[in-house]
Amino acid sequence: MESRDTNGGDQKGSLEAEFQWPLVTAGSVGAAGLVAATLFVCYSKLR
Repeated sequence: MESRDTNGGDQKGSLEAEFQWPLVTAGSVGAAGLVAATLFVCYSKLR
């Protein structure tokens, strides 16, 4: 019983990690895009 629970827990953990990395990647890309857009707007206003 215990090994079965551990197995299920590992599977759930790997599934969570699998779903988590695209979210982290999307968040990083979104943050970088936001910074780039902010810099672009500020630069445009300066000119």
